[in-house]
Amino acid sequence: MKKLKIGTSVIDITGPLELGILMSSVKEQYCAFDHVRLPLKGRILVLEQQGEKVGIVTLDLLGMSDSAVGGWDNFKMSLSDELSMDKIIMVCTHTHSSHETAGLTDLYKTTLFGEWLNELKIKIKSGIKKAISNLQECKIYLGSSALRGFSLQRRILKNGEVIMSDSIQPIDKKYFDLGPIDHRIRSLKFTSLTGENIATLIHAVCHPVHEMCSDYVSPDFPGEACITFEEKNPNGICVFFNGACGDINPPTVSEGVQAAQKHGKVIAKEVEKMKWDEVESAPMSIQTSALSFRIRENSGINSDADGIYRINTLIIGDIAMVFLSGENFTDTAYAIENDSPFKTTIVIGYAENYVGYVPPRRVFEEGGYEVGPGKWSYLEINAEEIIVEKTVQILHQLKSNAWKL
Repeated sequence: MKKLKIGTSVIDITGPLELGILMSSVKEQYCAFDHVRLPLKGRILVLEQQGEKVGIVTLDLLGMSDSAVGGWDNFKMSLSDELSMDKIIMVCTHTHSSHETAGLTDLYKTTLFGEWLNELKIKIKSGIKKAISNLQECKIYLGSSALRGFSLQRRILKNGEVIMSDSIQPIDKKYFDLGPIDHRIRSLKFTSLTGENIATLIHAVCHPVHEMCSDYVSPDFPGEACITFEEKNPNGICVFFNGACGDINPPTVSEGVQAAQKHGKVIAKEVEKMKWDEVESAPMSIQTSALSFRIRENSGINSDADGIYRINTLIIGDIAMVFLSGENFTDTAYAIENDSPFKTTIVIGYAENYVGYVPPRRVFEEGGYEVGPGKWSYLEINAEEIIVEKTVQILHQLKSNAWKL
């Protein structure tokens, strides 16, 4: 039997207050923080099967562009002496009350940003090393639930035009079930052979913008969910993965601390009461792929490297975890999931380098903020179609290969 092992670690990645918050992507503005409400964390997992190791690094950050980190490949190669860069998956929670690391402003060009980035590399490297040092054999369980009332399709067609849901807060209940929407919460739980919790992965789909444009540092609801869960399960860590939430908002944008806490706590509660099914942990495999897209004119993006879109696919038994660059849409995730040959397919956004929004073609036809062009949306118009096709192709290849392992 192919045994699966897991190791974990947690790092503090909070930078100086002057390493500010994004105030406007359109105006390319950021502002220094006043204080730290909650520190930003990096949560690290290392999985091992038959000597092959895969690292997953999740960061309480908005996103990290190729330009912001000085070249994505160079950045990843600096993160470990024990794992090659193609065996490390980077993911951001996309919290908007963290440092502006997505290259949407000129903050990344400052000396202060460079110093913090160098410290971040050292911390991630140390965290990966620690996770490898505490690898232990594990079992894996899958759970699922649904949560309504905390997220909605934010692109609302009104009088022939697309408006953003936050412009009509408080939200009328009639808008909460407008599609496309994904209310699911899915979770993977890793335990020791004796049943002790090691790590719980939570996947939900919603923009973390309860505390957007605040004057303090906070991980928003993803951090609140992890904190709440870890308080009740002190023997393990909790990791939050955001889904394809490019078009999904909470009904309480910029309403502050209480909204973030309430959302995070109710997610943790949903996970606590899940029914868990033990699943096969073999085979485990990973495949990485990159697509180069043209950058649209008048976007303000000057580096072709920022047009590289990365797809990482991690297979554990009959579970496929698809890690996609950028801000993907609900339609995109459903298209991939519906054509996947795996029993369970989980699409995770904000992985690897930030590439802005990746709207489906119909969204370009409808218009709205997400289509840009600007530093927040600049890939060529047919990018989403190519991404779906390539991702589904990868999943079928991996499924075919799995039968041979």
